[in-house]
Amino acid sequence: MQTQPASPTAPDAVCPEHPGAPSTGTCLRCGRFVCAGCPLQEESCSACHRRQH
Repeated sequence: MQTQPASPTAPDAVCPEHPGAPSTGTCLRCGRFVCAGCPLQEESCSACHRRQH
């Protein structure tokens, strides 16, 4: 059974890279919250992108 990440609209969902910024979505690869200021590369968060290279 797989679990899904919490809804990005949850009131306590904040971006781990920018703690003061509310989440606007999630990384499609790992489910990590992202904000409007986070660059997504190939639908991946910066942490996933760093791990791929």
